[in-house]
Amino acid sequence: MEKIIYLDNAATTRTAPEVLDAMIPYFTEKYGNPSTVYSIGSQNKDVITKQREIIAEALGAQSNEIYFTAGGSESDNWVLKATADAYADKGNHIITTKIEHHAILHTCEWLERQGFEVTYLDVDENGRINPADVEAAIRPDTILISIMFANNEIGTIEPIAEIGAIAKAHGVLFHTDAVQAFGQEPIQVDEMNDYLQEIFYESQGIFMDKHRSRLPVLYIRKHDILKVKWADNDSKYISINKEMRKELKKIYDDSEIESINS
Repeated sequence: MEKIIYLDNAATTRTAPEVLDAMIPYFTEKYGNPSTVYSIGSQNKDVITKQREIIAEALGAQSNEIYFTAGGSESDNWVLKATADAYADKGNHIITTKIEHHAILHTCEWLERQGFEVTYLDVDENGRINPADVEAAIRPDTILISIMFANNEIGTIEPIAEIGAIAKAHGVLFHTDAVQAFGQEPIQVDEMNDYLQEIFYESQGIFMDKHRSRLPVLYIRKHDILKVKWADNDSKYISINKEMRKELKKIYDDSEIESINS
């Protein structure tokens, strides 16, 4: 039998036997809808809650900041398109790099067809982005910076901390596709709070019963994001700090302000 050497595990990999064993009961017996009230489903809600807590601990996040998605591409699309829609009143400019995953690049191309402007930054011979180039590209109408944590083809680790500090200083949202970094590089989002104003952190590796799985996760830091229902019933997301939150509550009734945490 011909021996196959498989070198594409960063894209798709075989499920670990211990993970498969842990999941078999949920594929065959414990398959109830976790959002229901009957026991076969409600029991699964407790399991999902536990897994959310495990993921949050691995990232240094809060459990209510963890969202399960169908894949890394969905997470990227969600962040870029949702931000573009929510912040269209502020601006229409997005910054990214030329070496991003197609989930980012193709979504940016789609947004360009919708009227948004995208700056695609060059990298050096090692695939590394210069933070100074990021800062130089920021404009008054810049609403999002999206730069991957680790490149999926050559493995370059980008200076995410420096870029995050720049984004915060300019009041711009920051997203990093961390699919290739999680489990390989330490990621503790709670330690990044000093230099990240807002962060969308995407990962495609979690721990299921302490074993590596490939369930995609989207982390959204949301302690200072509110969803405000305006008079025209058009909900808009705005970035605010705690002091602004207090001021908003003086103006709007509780029924008019919804925390995304709810």
